[in-house]
Amino acid sequence: MKPFPGWSARRRALTLTLISLCAWEVWEGLRVFHHPWGDLKGANYTDHFSHMNAARAFPLVGLDLWRRPIDQLFRKLTPPEQALLPQDLQAGASYSGGVFTAPGWPAEKPLVTSWPNNPRNYPPGDLLLVAPVAALYQQTSLSFTAANRLLLMLFLLYAHVAIFFLFESVLVSAPASPMLERARQVTAALVYFEVIHWTLEGFYDAAALAPLILCARFLGQRRGLAALVAFCAASFIHFRVFFFAPWAVYALVIVVRERQWRGWHLVDLLALALGAVLGAISLGVFFVLWPAVQHLPIHNFVNLASSPGWLVCVLLPLLLAGAALAGRELWRLGAVLDLVQLCWMVLMMVALHESYPWHLLLAVIPWLCAPPSVEEPSAQVRIHWLRIAVLVGSACLVFGYELFSFWHLWPL
Repeated sequence: MKPFPGWSARRRALTLTLISLCAWEVWEGLRVFHHPWGDLKGANYTDHFSHMNAARAFPLVGLDLWRRPIDQLFRKLTPPEQALLPQDLQAGASYSGGVFTAPGWPAEKPLVTSWPNNPRNYPPGDLLLVAPVAALYQQTSLSFTAANRLLLMLFLLYAHVAIFFLFESVLVSAPASPMLERARQVTAALVYFEVIHWTLEGFYDAAALAPLILCARFLGQRRGLAALVAFCAASFIHFRVFFFAPWAVYALVIVVRERQWRGWHLVDLLALALGAVLGAISLGVFFVLWPAVQHLPIHNFVNLASSPGWLVCVLLPLLLAGAALAGRELWRLGAVLDLVQLCWMVLMMVALHESYPWHLLLAVIPWLCAPPSVEEPSAQVRIHWLRIAVLVGSACLVFGYELFSFWHLWPL
């Protein structure tokens, strides 16, 4: 039974999304912060304000934000100096972080960030996403705690753009197949709770999920240019989008094989130019960062260079065996694009230096949101369940998944 019978899929999806958005925004706006950072765990996750402070620092340092670590660009506050800060800044920025002074900034609003010993490992899009709150914090009397609350509320807004496209794809009419409907609903529920969970912990990753969902949808419609532009927009927001590089390659294949440029108009050429600029910026910054990325400490137990190395002998064969079984089934079903995507994801998982539970948002979740690359309903059902199995397997073997933390939502 679908909600709001008689309404179009888009109208129903928009209504459900607005209900969810309003509920979570009110909850986030009213709940009591037991720690200034505002993450669900309290004093654990720091990404949201690290992004904000990177946006504040960018006008001062420019491209050095991606060339040099923060602790080489700014002076770290001494303990006596930090003791003079407002109370909500006394906690600093986690075990890996630091508090730094910046020229021309208000003394009571220093640069607080995690991992200051690395250049910023994010494309420029993250600076634009947090710019409104960064400007408010820099130019007004807004407190650090209030800025963190606004950041989380802003991330919820971005996440619900992706949730809208997810709901729309689930609510659109499908062949009469109760099993397919159930598989879609279970997939949507998993994605929804994962997106909300990690967004409330302060991760902006779901903002890149929306253009990736659109990219997958455009591929299903064989709109190669639109898929390419959507992928480039997603890559401008987060580098982990490269987990889905096969989608960009397939979009290019569609354009070339079908010679779609013959039907392009001015608006299409402008879209192509926009996509090219966004993609070039993302790849350019990634190229600048590549030496630093190569020297990141390895925190991935399926990477051959990880420590303790004996875990690789246990976890890596399990991962490869599970992927081989999934790949065999996809081959049998004729889901070639899904098979290529699975192989690329596994290769990326093994190559990663760092793997954490929230990486699932862009490493695997977009695959669950994509329409299966076959038309037959029973095959689509099997692909949906297979993708969920890959999600669970990779969560356990690669990303060290922790159980849903929704018990932190109560009391307010």
